[in-house]
Amino acid sequence: MPAQGALIFLWRDETFMPGLDPTEVGESWVVVNGECLDISKERVQDVHQLVFDYSLAVDPMKFQGRMLRKSNLNGAHNGTEVIGPLKELKQGAIYQRIVDNTPVEIPREIEKLPGVVCDIRVPIFGQHADFVYLKYRAKATRYSNSNAFVRIVEIHSVFSAQECNIINAFCREFKLDYGEIDIVRDANDGKIYILDVNKTPFGPPNGLPQGQHIDALMRYENAFREWFKRLDISR
Repeated sequence: MPAQGALIFLWRDETFMPGLDPTEVGESWVVVNGECLDISKERVQDVHQLVFDYSLAVDPMKFQGRMLRKSNLNGAHNGTEVIGPLKELKQGAIYQRIVDNTPVEIPREIEKLPGVVCDIRVPIFGQHADFVYLKYRAKATRYSNSNAFVRIVEIHSVFSAQECNIINAFCREFKLDYGEIDIVRDANDGKIYILDVNKTPFGPPNGLPQGQHIDALMRYENAFREWFKRLDISR
């Protein structure tokens, strides 16, 4: 085992996982996401309620009207709208209020697309990065992983300083050191809601114009360098 400080990523694409054996980790090592061992939708929902003091959770056996049913596992992309109240629940699923995340402005590239919603993907490097992705989708395929168009914008053009602070607070409580989170803003109440946490992201999302991939990767590199400086493990 190396005696020097080391930066280790706990990198496993699983919703639930055990932590590292303490006997295998050096005292001076920094283990990225070493305590982020549960990224289920249920935990996202619970931490959201704790930090934001509100969430999308509903009681499906009492809720009246349309609601979203989706897998508790990460990366399933199987959201389905159902009508409540329900008499039976699907095992391994959670139920939430449906958010109207219709964007204020629609990019000209997809202005003819009927019905558009927008998710906001926020890269996390110890804290939120200085940029986000706006992921536009057709409303008919909003619960898939297929984006109609993606663009990069500065984070402060999307979130207020207070919202940025609470996003960071969520990540600290969630024990997410590095990853990406998906957020939506409700067009009706103006609030933001964190939907998903991904601790093993694989780069820019689909739908980003090819010419912007280099810019995105350079932003990743800069964010990582700044984060590495903050970690101060060069000693």
